[in-house]
Order: sequence, then structure tokens, then C-alpha cells
Amino acid sequence: MTSQYMSTQDFNEIMNANGWHMSQAVKVYLVKASHCFKQYQLMTKAAKAHPKNKVLQAEYRHLDELRASYVWDALDTAEIEYLQQWRFLEDKGDFIQAMMLKYDGDLSKCKNEEKAKADYIEALESAKQQEIRNGVR
Repeated sequence: MTSQYMSTQDFNEIMNANGWHMSQAVKVYLVKASHCFKQYQLMTKAAKAHPKNKVLQAEYRHLDELRASYVWDALDTAEIEYLQQWRFLEDKGDFIQAMMLKYDGDLSKCKNEEKAKADYIEALESAKQQEIRNGVR
């Protein structure tokens, strides 16, 4: 089984090398990755004790892959925020205000990319609120 592990130091080096910042949106993904890692650690003993249990082994691999995916999502989000020069969650009010001004209050006129950003902000906000409700954040 190949681990797709990236250490906190590796993550921070990538962030720093690119001038990216730790935003609330980035943290949403890191909390998800941390949760997967904790589940992965809990399953380690069971997976080793039952190497022939295909379901257990598949779930064990899936958690590692999911954790790695969330870490890359965090990095992708940091890069996008850097390139667009605003943060999805911290600056969402400014984004909505800019769209309201741009389209004279009619958000149905937003372009697909702008709608996609609004949907992404909504999904991030929802995930953040769920983490808070579950006591993970």
C-alpha cells in the first residue's frame, strides 16, 4: 500500500514558496484531511490484523486517498485565492457586493464563472458550518 502522505512541513513549504496564505477556505479542506487522517490512524491496527479483509483494506486505502485529495484541494484553493487576489470566505461579502453593483442588483445576469465562484463559496461556507456543528473546528 503506497501512502500519499504529505507532511505539515511539506504543505507549509509549498504554501510559503508560492506566497500563498492560510485562509478559512484552505482550512476547510485541512480539517477534512485531518479527519480522514485520524480515521486512517484508527484503522491501521485493524487493517494490519485483517490483511485478507478486502472491504477493510479498500476503506483503508480510500481514507488515505481522500486525505491526500483534500490536501491538494487546500493547495488548489490557496493558489486560486492568490491569483484572484481575494479569499473565498473572508471576502465573500465584497464579492457579492461587486456582483450586485456590476449587474445592477440582478444576480441572474452573472456569468458562468461568477456563478461557479458563488456556488463554491456557498459549498465552502456549508462545509465550514458543518465542521463547527460537529465540533471539528
